[in-house]
Amino acid sequence: MGERDTQKEKFQKKVRLFTVLMDDISKEIEVICEENKEDEYKDSLIEMIQALDRSQQTVRRAYNLFFSKAFAKN
Repeated sequence: MGERDTQKEKFQKKVRLFTVLMDDISKEIEVICEENKEDEYKDSLIEMIQALDRSQQTVRRAYNLFFSKAFAKN
């Protein structure tokens, strides 16, 4: 059980880190756009958008799996 708690704690820390990073990145993107520097950051922005797309697809699959299991239990 201790190993599972460790896995859960690691996951929770990663989620918190992800949330903080997304908040920070969002603020930086606002500044980049306000300063009209999108071209300067184009490669990084594209890389981030692609990573977000992959993450969103993974989260969507996990979400659907979770609800299909929850629905099957009821």
